[in-house]
Amino acid sequence: MDSLTVGFNVIIPLVILMGLGYFLRLIKLIDETTISKLNTLVFKLFLPVLIFKNIYSTDLAQGFDFNIIGYAIIVSIICYLLIFLVIFLIEKDKKKTAVLIQGIFRTNFVIFGIPVIASLFGENNLGIPSIVIAAVVPVYNTLAVITLEIFNKGEINIKRVLLGIIKNPLIIASIIGVIFLFTEIKINDVIYSAINDVAKITTPLSLIVLGSSFVFKNIRKNLKQNIIGIIGRLVVVPFIFVGISILIGFRGIELATLMIMFGAPTAVSSYTMAKAMGGDEDLACSLVVLQTILSVFTIFIMTSLLTELGYLFPI
Repeated sequence: MDSLTVGFNVIIPLVILMGLGYFLRLIKLIDETTISKLNTLVFKLFLPVLIFKNIYSTDLAQGFDFNIIGYAIIVSIICYLLIFLVIFLIEKDKKKTAVLIQGIFRTNFVIFGIPVIASLFGENNLGIPSIVIAAVVPVYNTLAVITLEIFNKGEINIKRVLLGIIKNPLIIASIIGVIFLFTEIKINDVIYSAINDVAKITTPLSLIVLGSSFVFKNIRKNLKQNIIGIIGRLVVVPFIFVGISILIGFRGIELATLMIMFGAPTAVSSYTMAKAMGGDEDLACSLVVLQTILSVFTIFIMTSLLTELGYLFPI
């Protein structure tokens, strides 16, 4: 398949669904209250069901690769430490420092990973990305909370960090999925059909809600920080860590999973968390919006280039 065609097939559905979400908000068919409730519904119901379903239906002989799981966790921590050091040295405003660190290291892997990889490899091959998501989500969340507490409160609330991990719906769904997978518990066909139907709603709804949450405000106010956040998140991090992944030998769906893990825009929840924990919410908001819009182009370029070079699909 032509590499540009592959890139377009991945990106166009994302653009249409996010654009639809923004349009619905623009014509006031949905408001902030609705968006907030939908975000909660996606996070607490739809995404957990999708993660559970993908893990449950994984072929153990092909999908459960401990190498990529360990690699993803270790490299995420290394990436975080490097970003922490660099941003700490160049940004003196503590509230902006915390948001910038989170905005560069924490990606929207959950929402972007599944649709992009499904476009590339089909919806029946989502075991690897789902398991990697299950592994790195607690790492992202823990480091995000620690960062915001260090710079905004000067101390780490260990109890809050642990509770955040234990109560995270994605982590709970992942654990249940892994238990069902390894114990080979079989779900009744009727129940599985319902689970599958809910899972199918998740990706389009998530992207529509993401688009509807775009708010263009105070972008010029933090111009320098926005530029640093965009280049760091969408160019520097994927260039370094996708490059390392290729050199190590990851190919195909594993490389695609790592590509999105390193190359997706910052997580929408980074804005919510920054607002709740005293970070610079204007900077957090603009980073989410600008990175998400520009990631359409960077993901297209990465997908097309890696396809052309034969790293995603054999030449």
